[in-house]
Amino acid sequence: RYGFSQLMRQRELTIQYQLTLERVKRILVYNPTDCFQQAIRKFVFSSLEKEKESLRQYGEVEQSLLSELGFDGWTPTEKSASVKNCSDFMSAGRFDAEYFQPKYDEIVAKIKTYPGGTIKAASVLITGLVNESEDTPERYVELADIGVSGEIEGCTNAMFGELPSRARQRMATGQVIASSIEGSLDRCALVTPEYDKALCSTGFHRFCSQDINPETMLLLFKSWPIQQLMKRGCSGTILCGILPTALEHVDLPMVNPDVQKVLAAKVRESFALRAESKRLLDLAKHAVEVAIEQGEEKAIAML
Repeated sequence: RYGFSQLMRQRELTIQYQLTLERVKRILVYNPTDCFQQAIRKFVFSSLEKEKESLRQYGEVEQSLLSELGFDGWTPTEKSASVKNCSDFMSAGRFDAEYFQPKYDEIVAKIKTYPGGTIKAASVLITGLVNESEDTPERYVELADIGVSGEIEGCTNAMFGELPSRARQRMATGQVIASSIEGSLDRCALVTPEYDKALCSTGFHRFCSQDINPETMLLLFKSWPIQQLMKRGCSGTILCGILPTALEHVDLPMVNPDVQKVLAAKVRESFALRAESKRLLDLAKHAVEVAIEQGEEKAIAML
């Protein structure tokens, strides 16, 4: 916090806050002994290794799902033109050429070779907004808090009245949240017990299912074929996004229950590694603060 608070103090407000090189040079830096540096180095490197292993395992489980669905190594056509009847436009409620690209039809056909249905049939799309008292303390998760591997990396702690007007959805453990905005559709996350009853932005859709476990649901929403179909369903002008009425008709495979158990176990293991990585890094940062405040001997003893 000693470094961060100094950086915040030195920032300049132009159109946006920024740090110039001249101002960064003014930052006071603690110069620890070699012994203490080596102790911190060990913790930081261990943290990075666990994060790397977490990402590797998550990549493997994503690939396992694609293989199960028959998408491993499969690519759709590159043709960009298709011929449709007027009835096709009417039933889809869309007239834009983007929606009718041949690749989307091929993805849907491929998905339909696996047992399943639609998002509407396989999961519950949760709606409903909250309106709390302005002096109620809340935790708020927004798009920037979502990590690349389906994790919630942090949240804002503030009174309800201080939060943005879009902080109006209440999450629950086991739900999956998925961004509704084109360009960030891959920002999906599993709500863990740590964020139970926290608020999230209205820019997310929330899901749960009795037939698909949360970890598998997360993998499905982040998978390439479902991402493509969600992109297909986006509409709008200035800010494109996918509405619930379009999302619920997206085809969703009903993954074999036995396969779901294996996928869920691997996702949980990946999440546990990431949590341990964060714990080690937080411990190393706290040790530096203790060294500054109370001396390196106490910091090393704490480590």
